[in-house]
Amino acid sequence: MKVVTQRVQGKLLPANGRSALLLRNPEPAAEQMADSLYLRFAFVLQGVETVIFPAELLDDWGNSVRGWALYEWVLEFADQFPRAEIFGFDSKGGETQCFLRDLEVMEPVRCYAYLNKEAAPAEGVLVDTILLPTAGVKSAEKIERPLLEGKRQLQFARLTWWQVPPETTTFHLIDN
Repeated sequence: MKVVTQRVQGKLLPANGRSALLLRNPEPAAEQMADSLYLRFAFVLQGVETVIFPAELLDDWGNSVRGWALYEWVLEFADQFPRAEIFGFDSKGGETQCFLRDLEVMEPVRCYAYLNKEAAPAEGVLVDTILLPTAGVKSAEKIERPLLEGKRQLQFARLTWWQVPPETTTFHLIDN
C-alpha cells in the first residue's frame, strides 16, 4: 500500500512551536527538484482524534478507489456509504483500516510535510499555515483560502493562509 503523496516546492519554517510551509510552487514540474517537500493528507477518526493516512478505499460493492480520487470520493459519498472501508497507515506507520462512519468527515484533513517521499508517517511535520510569497506584499497578511490549480486537498486541509513578501525566511504565527 502506498499513501497518497503530493510533491511541492517550498520550505518548512518553525513558527511558535508549530510549522508553516512557505509554498513556492504547489505543482512543480518533474525537473524542479530543488526545495522539494512531500505532503500527505490524513483523515481524523471520531472520538480519539487520531489520524489515518489513506492508501485505498473499498466501497460497499468491493470497488477499489486509490490516489487523489479517494479524497474526492469521501467528500462526495461518505454520508451515503458509511460501511465503505479505508485502508492506510496510522501516525506511527502501522497498517490500519476503518469504516467511513468512524471518520470525522466534517473535519478538514490534516496536512503533514515530509523531506523524503518514502518517509514513514511518523516522520511528518504537521503543517498549520501556508505562506504564499507574493510580489508587492510588504508584510504578512492573512488571506482567504485561495483557489489553486490541480489537487484540491491542499485547499481543503485544516490550514490558515498568508501572503508574505517573497524574501520571507522566518514567520511568527499570530493566534486570533
